[in-house]
Amino acid sequence: MLVHAVGSCVVQDFEQPLNRPHFGEDGRSILFLNQAEMKVFLLKGEMLEKYLKIGAFEKLGKPTTNEYKAKEGLRQDFEQPLNRPHFGKDGRSILFLNQAEMKVFLLKGEMLEKYLKIGAFEKLGKPTTNEYKAKEGLRQDFEKGSLIRSGKDVLVKWTPPAKGSA
Repeated sequence: MLVHAVGSCVVQDFEQPLNRPHFGEDGRSILFLNQAEMKVFLLKGEMLEKYLKIGAFEKLGKPTTNEYKAKEGLRQDFEQPLNRPHFGKDGRSILFLNQAEMKVFLLKGEMLEKYLKIGAFEKLGKPTTNEYKAKEGLRQDFEKGSLIRSGKDVLVKWTPPAKGSA
């Protein structure tokens, strides 16, 4: 078990038996101690794999919640230092685990603000992609539509229901 400082947090790595659900292929997990708030948060499995792939603390910052069940699926919230571009006014970001597909999607900054403002899951559904470059600007797709960031504006593009659906 390795203990080290990361930003304003103390981090400890663990290894789980490989047969534990949601602990990923390598069974690794990390505990973050937020020293300012004296709270401990766990990152594990698919969430941890995505966190590390994105760039860990340097990109997403520190966790502000443990993994929890939301309408969108499993979710974990993070707080980024406020000087990062495209992380919004408060520096928040959220990782969503789509349990059916076992894929994790990142929602951050202006896209996250718009998602929450328009009614989140009830309006757009679960994320189905991460943010990507499209001809209209940066885009992120959801079950019922897309968010498109063009300049400073974030637009909502609704997906029409499939023929024969109510």
